[in-house]
Amino acid sequence: MTSFFTRRLTVLDKNTPKALYLLALALFIYMPFHVFLSQWLSVYTGGLDVWKVAKDGLTIVVTILFIALVYLRRLDTKLFNRLMILITGYFLLHVALFFATNQPYETGFLAIVYNLRIFAYLMIGYSLVLLFPRKKLFSRLSRILLVVSTIVCVFALLQRLLPSDILTFFGYSIDRGVKPNFFIDDKPDFPRVFGTLRDPNSFGAFLILPIVFLVSRLWQNWRSDKRLVYGGLSLVHLLALLLTFSRSTLLATILAVAVYALLANASTLRKHKKKIITAGLGFLLLSGGVIGLTRESYVTQNIVLHADESTVLEDPNELRVGLFKKGVDGVLEKPLGHGPGTAGLVSTRLPDGLLTENYYLQIAYEVGVFGLAIFMAIIVMIFKKLWQDRKSSISMVLAVSLIGLLFANLLFHTFSNEAVSISWFLLAGLALGSKKLA
Repeated sequence: MTSFFTRRLTVLDKNTPKALYLLALALFIYMPFHVFLSQWLSVYTGGLDVWKVAKDGLTIVVTILFIALVYLRRLDTKLFNRLMILITGYFLLHVALFFATNQPYETGFLAIVYNLRIFAYLMIGYSLVLLFPRKKLFSRLSRILLVVSTIVCVFALLQRLLPSDILTFFGYSIDRGVKPNFFIDDKPDFPRVFGTLRDPNSFGAFLILPIVFLVSRLWQNWRSDKRLVYGGLSLVHLLALLLTFSRSTLLATILAVAVYALLANASTLRKHKKKIITAGLGFLLLSGGVIGLTRESYVTQNIVLHADESTVLEDPNELRVGLFKKGVDGVLEKPLGHGPGTAGLVSTRLPDGLLTENYYLQIAYEVGVFGLAIFMAIIVMIFKKLWQDRKSSISMVLAVSLIGLLFANLLFHTFSNEAVSISWFLLAGLALGSKKLA
């Protein structure tokens, strides 16, 4: 019996890695287009639900096989093992609360997938670089990310120019689970682009990493001809970000780029500290003054404040505060957790679900303070390793973009989006694994 399993493992070890590499690459490219392709192609093939879950089923299989190969080849490292222990504990806590709270199977299982797949992408990336220790692996995937994000940005800009109902011809509809268009407070005067992703906020969050990448490359190639290419791509991405009218992701991007600028230009900034502080304060005063003077105007009321009196929807600022209070009350009521699927995007399928509009509060509500502690321990471990190696441009870009994404998580469920999570966590896994090989 032992020899039988040994032979099977040998076959797995010999024939699987290349196929898994291609599957991981396919997932990395596909995820930003998942919503668009699943809606469009399912019009002709049927089986929309199959299209929706197939990507996650494939992710689970690929993750398990990658991890099995790493341990089979004994390529694991101390960091890899520590991450696996924490992620396994996070998974088991989800499963235990799933059964303890008697959650519906569909929403409970889906919530576990949504909450765990970010770390599945991390371990896929980590395993990739251990199994394929090539110097160009990270640069190849980062180029692919920039190509993909540029295509999505161009699609978003066309979305702004074409009729607002254009995506209904590709199978988009509320009945099929995806809105074909978005407007500020549902006002046709202010359309919002979202590219091939699910919504404007998710699209804005997806752009944070590519924008920081482009800013870093523009800075590194400022004296070469490549600055025109990187400058042009940066403008395309920034324009697409602005047209999302997502205040949360715009602030998150500004935060990430500002931190990068501080790190990349530390010596220059120290020399001109007073001028920079004066200019910054001047900009803030000018911006505040303009907003104050125009606060009663139709444009400022809608775009900046989202508080126009003619809005029939509930004020989004007040709504977010109300949801936050309700979430905190729920965590205090049951600090051990209400169970997977009771909060966050998945909970919208339930009559008593809670859309917290805060990813950390969602995790605390679902799997309790212990679940949030494990989640934050994993994030801190990843960030610490990247920050220690911030002299590397790769690690710096990932570290500062994570700061932006963590900020965005305070205002909506950023990591629940598959395109956002795979783009950052898979590349972060590559960076963590590459450091062990250096």
